[in-house]
Amino acid sequence: GEIKYVCDIEHVVVSQVIDEETVITATNKSRMEREKDQKSIYHNICLKLNAKLGGVNQIVEPQYCRDEPEYGRLPRYERTMFIGIDVTHPSPRSPLRDCSLAAIVASMDKNATKYATRIKVNTRCNENVSLFDEHFSALLEKDKDTKPVYPDRLVIIRDGVSASQMIVAASQELNSTKQAWKMCARGVKCPPITYIVAQKKHKTRFNEKEDGTVKNAPIGTIVDKGVVTPHMFDFYMIPHFAQMGTARPIHNTVVDDDCDLSADVIQELLFRLCFLYARCSQPVSLPAPVYYAHLACERAALHHEFSISAGIVDEILDKQANENDDQYSARVMRQALKIEKNLQVPDNYPGMYFL
Repeated sequence: GEIKYVCDIEHVVVSQVIDEETVITATNKSRMEREKDQKSIYHNICLKLNAKLGGVNQIVEPQYCRDEPEYGRLPRYERTMFIGIDVTHPSPRSPLRDCSLAAIVASMDKNATKYATRIKVNTRCNENVSLFDEHFSALLEKDKDTKPVYPDRLVIIRDGVSASQMIVAASQELNSTKQAWKMCARGVKCPPITYIVAQKKHKTRFNEKEDGTVKNAPIGTIVDKGVVTPHMFDFYMIPHFAQMGTARPIHNTVVDDDCDLSADVIQELLFRLCFLYARCSQPVSLPAPVYYAHLACERAALHHEFSISAGIVDEILDKQANENDDQYSARVMRQALKIEKNLQVPDNYPGMYFL
């Protein structure tokens, strides 16, 4: 936490921590079963450093879209902003103790490979991220600095929302997004928004039998009939190769779709986003924006833990005996704003600091 806080926030320099075990493994060939395994360590470190320095590791080839007429309505690369949102809460294994932290990441380039991040403090420790107008406005302004126009389509992918909270969370976050657009892009109509919830915490699994052997369903498998919710647009997708055991599919639910995209387009869109994760040259189990929001939450938790231990900010304490409700609310709000300000990584960081 201290190393990352000093490098990311105070001095705005790129850093990569490599522990002793990794160094020993990478430099001792006798400990490696194959030379390929040894090279993979250096390869993964280079992927991280390149993305932190503002480089691009891989893209989905744009010509691939034009070769498939059935996917002709995929969002145009130049004008679509992909947004990932995630929240981390206090827990026994988390460095957080006094509040929840939400991360909002937004794509800054036409290939959806570079992302900017904002951190929001959620003092009520619930899953809903409301009133993040100011943070999304900052992301829109940064996007406007890199492009001559505002995006004409927004795709929000949300992680970690249960079925019971899905509608409430979507309503609050869509409201904040539209309010932020009004504040930032005055005179420009808010573009259509697609809001998707991606869930991994479920017990549904799929496999197939071949010659009496049970094995994982192939990568790219989509299940949108039989086991899905009858009154909602949801589906299961396996976008990745499972290294061990049974592959866990993503349960995607399209809560709102102003873009009127077809099921095939949305499924193909999410599948391709799983190939853009900068830390790995293979497809991963979640779309890249959601994965990045999760990593940004974890990094913010480490920054916050060090900030409290170093006395940079104060921990948000429970209501004191000499405080009334108004005084307590005012104190919490002041502390939350100070924590938020302290956790924002400066805009001149060259790439994605959280990788």
